[in-house]
This record gives sequence, C-alpha cells and structure tokens, in this order.
Amino acid sequence: MRDLLIQSCNAYYDYLNNNHKGVQDIQIASHYIQDNFITIKLRQKRFSLDYIQIAIDDYSFLLDHDEIINKTYDENNQILTLQCKPSLFTLLSNALESKKLKIYTDLKFLITNLRDFFQKYNISLPTKTPQHTTRLTLHTNESQKQAIYGALNNTLSYIWGPPGTGKTQFVLFEILMHFIETNKKVCVIAPTNNALEQILSTIITQLDNLKFNRDKTIRLGIPTTTFFNKFSDTCEYTPPQQTNLFNYSTYSTPIKKRYENAIIFGMTIDGFIRKYSDLEINFTHFFLDESAFTPLIKALALCVDNTPITLLGDHKQLSPICEMPNQEMINKNKSVKLWSISALYLEDFFEPTFLNNLDNIKPDPSFDKMQLFKLNITYRYGKNLAKILAENIYTTLESTHNHTEIFYANATPSTSHTNELFSSSEAEIARKIYQELKHEDIAILTPFNKQKEYIQKLIHSPNVMTIHSSQGREFDTIILSPVTLHHYCTNSQNKTALYTLNVAITRLKKRLIIVCDYNFWIKQKNQLLCKLLEQAKPYEFKQK
Repeated sequence: MRDLLIQSCNAYYDYLNNNHKGVQDIQIASHYIQDNFITIKLRQKRFSLDYIQIAIDDYSFLLDHDEIINKTYDENNQILTLQCKPSLFTLLSNALESKKLKIYTDLKFLITNLRDFFQKYNISLPTKTPQHTTRLTLHTNESQKQAIYGALNNTLSYIWGPPGTGKTQFVLFEILMHFIETNKKVCVIAPTNNALEQILSTIITQLDNLKFNRDKTIRLGIPTTTFFNKFSDTCEYTPPQQTNLFNYSTYSTPIKKRYENAIIFGMTIDGFIRKYSDLEINFTHFFLDESAFTPLIKALALCVDNTPITLLGDHKQLSPICEMPNQEMINKNKSVKLWSISALYLEDFFEPTFLNNLDNIKPDPSFDKMQLFKLNITYRYGKNLAKILAENIYTTLESTHNHTEIFYANATPSTSHTNELFSSSEAEIARKIYQELKHEDIAILTPFNKQKEYIQKLIHSPNVMTIHSSQGREFDTIILSPVTLHHYCTNSQNKTALYTLNVAITRLKKRLIIVCDYNFWIKQKNQLLCKLLEQAKPYEFKQK
C-alpha cells in the first residue's frame, strides 16, 4: 500500500518534470518597502500560497521560512505582505531593488512533501470507535442531529449536504463545541485557503457570540488580509505589542504554548501534510471539508494514528484537478489516478481489488464502512430553486424559503465566437449588469478561460472567474455566462458538466442572473439551464 502511494507520487512528479509542467513564474508588478515590511503586488492571482517559493540566485525558500515573522495575502488586490527579521529583510530588499528576486510556484514540491509523508508514516483506515455524547446548543433539524451524533460516534463518516444546509454553521459547530467542552484537540482541514477561511470565519464568529476566548482556535498557514484583519489573534503569528517591530521578544505567546491552549487547529490539506510531524499533537478527530474536491491521495495522509475522520462536502460538485490527462494514466502511470479521484473513495482504497478497478472506478463511492449522513433542508435557496436542484441533482432537497430570484438577460450571438468558447455579446451584457450592481456582493462565472479573460478586459475585477476557481466561494449574486452547449462544461446530460453547473448555481446566496442566448437554451428541454430559464424573469436594466 505504501509502495503504491510512493509510486503514484513518483509517477506524477516524473510526468510534470518531463513535460515541463507544474512550475509557474509569478510576475512582480511592483513592490514597496517600509520598516521591516515588504509589500509585493503580484500580476497573477493565487488561490493558495502553500507552494509559493522565493528565489534569489541559487537560494530558494518557502514562505514559512523561520525569519518571516508574519505574512498575509490580499487576494482581491494580489498583494503579498511579509514582515521579516533584519537579515532576511535586508536580503529580500536588496534582491527586489536589483530585480534578482523571483517568485514561482512548483507543484512538484507538494508531491515530494506527500511522498516524504508516506515514507515516514504507515496509513490505515481508523478502527477506534469513539463514544461521545453531547448537548446541543443550537436548534437543529432531525437530519442535522443525526449528522452531529453520527460524526461523534463513528470512526469514518461523511456529512453530505448542498450549500445552505448547515454543514458548518450548525453541524460542524455543534461537533466542535463538544470537543471544546471536553478539552480534546481536533484538526479542521480544507483543500484551499478560501474554503478553510470560510469555515473558520463562521466557527470563530459563533464562538465570539458565546464569549469564548479566541485562543481556542488557531489558523496555521498564510491567511488572507481579510481574515487576518478580522481574526489576527487566531493566526499562527500575531502582531507585536510594542512599536519596536524588530524587538521579537514582544511577539505573542510562543507558538508551542499556543498549541497547548488551542482546541481547534485549522489548516489546508497541503499545510497538514507539511506540518503534521512538527506539530507533535495527538488529534482526537480530523474534519475534512470540501472533501469531494480533495484528491484521494492527499486525504489518505489523514489515515494516521488511528484517528477518526469525518468528511464534509457535496460530491455533486467538482472533482479534483490533475495535470495529467486521463488517457496518459495507464500502465506504470495508472496509480496517478489517485490524484484525480476524490477523498470520498477513502475506504475503497483499502480494498484488495482497488488498483485493478481504477480503470472502472464507480461513479459514486460505496459508503460501506463510511457512515453517510445527508442534510436535506436548505436555509438558503427558495422552494423554486430547491425543487430544480432536487429533480436534477440531489433527489431530495427541501427549502424553508419561498423564492430565490432567478433572472435572465438575452445575449443574441452576433458572431460565431461561441465556437471559440467565448461570447462577446454575453460578455458585454454581463459587464453592463455588473456595472449596475458592482457595489453589491457579486461575481461573474463562466466555464471557459477564454470567456473569463474576455470579460476581464471589460471589467477589472477579481470577481470574474471560471466556475472551477469559484469553488469554496460564495456571493449574494451570481452572473452566469454559459457561452455554448459544451459536453464537459454545460451539457447537463453529462455528469461532469451537470456538477460543474451545480457549482456555479450553488455559489449564490440570493440571486442568479443567467446571461445567455435565451432563444437557444429555452429550447433545450433536457438541459438544466433550460429548467432554470423556465423559472427565470427577464432582467430589467435601470433606466438612464
């Protein structure tokens, strides 16, 4: 088993190395130096800083370098801020001024980290059955209660629910409250920074409302500026108490002491793999959110020390992204499929026939040993949208609200651009709507990179993104530009496309606006977009 995991890491590494993939230079747009702070504006947006490296000539290091005291990332403005000890501050400052400093990401670094992890640790499905009782602090529905008690009393569990069903705000919070009250350390993990901070923001805010000290929670890794500004005292390093920024004796409680006080440890899955051995903590329970989006091979790192595992998420959404095409995952490269299969196949991996069946992986996990708990009441979507999602994706989904606003804006194609996976007419109308609503919490989503890039030329906003990059994000209003009927992205008769569209729809909290060739899509009676359009009203532009 260990050999298979190491083989998978080596095969994926070799593929990336031989095909010059996995490494991306990040251009520096500008920089600003003051006191011991270095501010660097990046030209490309980063959704994770787990494998960013800084290089000066032949010397390179990660952002968790010992002499970097604080680091934050402003995702919206693509600004990385580092607070350094004097020696590193001088080195970085000189390199920036002489333009010798390079920033890049290297996916191969994560692969070697994971390989080293598997070389160090034996993994196996947890067998220790927990026995927990808890008192509920919040009003929960029956499916939420079952999920709470189920996670606390099963070795391996999966809490499945669409957005708005209370996975974090009710279920996970109640479970974590139990561990706070019993003083047992747990680890909350997510595949991306966005997903992690969304969970922690909800949990910390609720704990604040109950007057709990924030030392119960610690967020390891590099926070976004937004998170740091709100919850700096939960981050790995906190600001000094005196004005002398070079007097490091004034920094907050030593990190090991903070580990002693903390109950909830939050980190990305890549951060967990890199930091686990140094933490020297025996966790009582692991919680992995967005588990369907987490590669199986990374999730297998949680199968250490016989620790119970609870997965949370929605497997009716996006699967993990792997750089190697499926057609190349054959023969000696077959094991690389562990990078493209979701964490929900955790128990299947330990079956003797798993490797032989990789070519014909089941469309849905078996859930034999893993206990499945489904949340089926959404507090976010109205009955109209819940009904469409239930009929086309979830089988059962009920709503506590009457109506979700669904609009359409007709974008009659003026050219054949849709064959090139972008639509200038959709982009222009999306821009017009965005300008009217830009002061609201709004995003424009599209399946295609070309359309995203086209719209970004019209609207300089970080909230223009592909559906894939929106995973883990939420907005009050979603403008969706589908462009064309495409087998893998918008043709809902294909499960991959259906789940992709589901991600776009379930990013919204209040309103969906579909900008499309209405006359075409309304005739596609077997398509999810058609069913949404049948419930949609025309969007009314403001009169000038």
